[in-house]
Amino acid sequence: MGDRWLVILTELAGVTESTGGVGRRYAAMLPRLRGQGVDPVVLLFPDSPLRDGHFTNGIIVRAWPSRLPRPLRLLVRAAIAWWEVVKLRPAVVVSPEWQGVAALAPRRAALVTNLVTSMRIINEHTASPAGMGPARRLTNRLQIALEDLQVRRSKGAIACSSAIANWARDLFPGVDLAVVRNCIDVDTVRALSRESHLPAGWPAESNEPSVLFVGRLEARKGAPVAALAAGHLGARMPNVHFIFAGGRGDTRREAGPEELMALAGPHTQGRVHFLGDVRGPELFRAMAQASVVTCPSAWEAFGNVVLEAKASGTPVSATSGSGFDDFCTDGVDSVMSPPGDAHALAVAWERVLNDPALADRISHNAAAQVDDFSAARVAADFVAQVRRWSNP
Repeated sequence: MGDRWLVILTELAGVTESTGGVGRRYAAMLPRLRGQGVDPVVLLFPDSPLRDGHFTNGIIVRAWPSRLPRPLRLLVRAAIAWWEVVKLRPAVVVSPEWQGVAALAPRRAALVTNLVTSMRIINEHTASPAGMGPARRLTNRLQIALEDLQVRRSKGAIACSSAIANWARDLFPGVDLAVVRNCIDVDTVRALSRESHLPAGWPAESNEPSVLFVGRLEARKGAPVAALAAGHLGARMPNVHFIFAGGRGDTRREAGPEELMALAGPHTQGRVHFLGDVRGPELFRAMAQASVVTCPSAWEAFGNVVLEAKASGTPVSATSGSGFDDFCTDGVDSVMSPPGDAHALAVAWERVLNDPALADRISHNAAAQVDDFSAARVAADFVAQVRRWSNP
């Protein structure tokens, strides 16, 4: 039996119906913690329905679903987490800062916060909270207060990238910060990208070049910029398909398929496809089938989906100035463009589509690179850093 860790999450791949990079990261990393002498227990506060069972890879997962109004839900979750820490008395408490679920953990607990994407960061890169109604503004402020409190009460904070560590240093000057990269299940992604079926809606002309956008259809993920870039490139390369794999963002604030298609313009008529929210095996297969996978985020804490695209063997287009910079170098393992620049994004796609030698080179380099982001390697580094704080 190793050191008992309580890992507090709001999503977990294989357990919650919906998950992003955080849920996939912990699903990959948790089983590897045992090899590092850790006995993890997961306390889960899901915001989406639970899938079959509350166990994943032999790790006990205790789930507390809630249908309370969001402000009350935030406070109740933090209180439940406090009580679970009191009962379990774990050697370490690990939790992402999202929703501040560990903000009230007892002072004696060795709390380590994993900095991923906070509400503060989301506010900085989306519409201002001033445009929200009173209830949403209250929830927004409460979530920020809990997230900030959790970070300030931590023994240390593990940032998933240099970008988020630099962002946090000024905001939390008294907190010890370290960077430990994110991880993916490299072998699984590689296998599924070859063996799985393409998602419904994939264009039948599979031999023609295609650009695959992966991410929610929202400005923070760069969906409108991708649509504009599709229009630029479509005017020069009319045989390219532009495929969007991602669910709708906030319908009150974000452009949907109709608006995005209008942004793409007449040069892409019949060549823009929306697959909806595609996940897991079908998404990995879609990545492998595409000519280019693009993630033109305005800002990204890390960007696991780019690692997944690299593992699938397809050239990646990403944006500079945020978490992608830690593992993406233009012309070496990816093509890069500034965020928000549709013309530069179209040029990046065109570089890959018109230069097979470049596409082969960056795909080869990326495939070799992703092994360093395997769950086993990252888990070892993660545990080593946590122990520096919990066993001084």
